Amino acid sequence: MLKVWSHRGQWQHGRAKFSTWLYRVVTNRCIDLYRQPRTDNVDAVPEPVDTQPDVVSAMQREEVTQMLENAMQRLPDQQRVAVILSYHENMSNGEIAEVMDTTIAAVESLLKRGRQQLRELLRRHERDIRHLFTDC
Repeated sequence: MLKVWSHRGQWQHGRAKFSTWLYRVVTNRCIDLYRQPRTDNVDAVPEPVDTQPDVVSAMQREEVTQMLENAMQRLPDQQRVAVILSYHENMSNGEIAEVMDTTIAAVESLLKRGRQQLRELLRRHERDIRHLFTDC
């Protein structure tokens, strides 16, 4: 409206209707505003959130994963298969029994002994694991 007021003297009676002139002034002003470069304040824009874990956490996680993999390799074959099917493949004990061609009770026993042996194997590295997560 300030543009209309400041250019009111440019409208010529009889040359164009006032509404046509007003429409043209507003349209030109919109075009001018659209063409102006965008100058957003970079400091006001928030930093994007990084959802990736930091390098140290990723390295620690990798080291613990490697310890677990090493412990898994030391399990007897039947226990390792039962643990992998249960925890990595999310299979039920019945499904594991079917795959391994054994009974559900045998699968439960294999899982129990496998978990106990993993606990023992990882307990030897407990100090190393604790050190990884408290040394940050």
